Amino acid sequence: MTSEGPFGTGNFSVEIAAGEAGDPAIGGGFASVGFPDFGVEGIAQPLVLRRAVTGRRDLYAWWDKARAGGKAARDVKVLLLGATREPVMVWTFKAARPVMLSHTPLDANAPALMLETLALAYERMDLDYPADPQPKPGRVIR
Repeated sequence: MTSEGPFGTGNFSVEIAAGEAGDPAIGGGFASVGFPDFGVEGIAQPLVLRRAVTGRRDLYAWWDKARAGGKAARDVKVLLLGATREPVMVWTFKAARPVMLSHTPLDANAPALMLETLALAYERMDLDYPADPQPKPGRVIR
């Protein structure tokens, strides 16, 4: 299947893989993804995920495990979706782990949705174009 853009920024999903020792996968519902600048050298900037606070503890539990020194690395996929919701670009952040958790301020004078923000460090980022019919290095197309 071939998908040609241009593509908008509002049609995406985020998948956070299950962790070790029965840690479940983390569901979606993310409102925004802040991509880092992908430099060749130096320290990578974090991936930033934001979603409305719903009372779910999954992001807090993951962050809490990381701050306690537990094995918190998980793969995180960000999928840009085409008009028919098929992935057209997939960023995979390998061995991502929480480095910061924050919440929007409480403000009775400006009621709005409360957001939780999770910043993730990662070991590497791979980018794939699933709808691209071109052979990819190291892959056999039959």
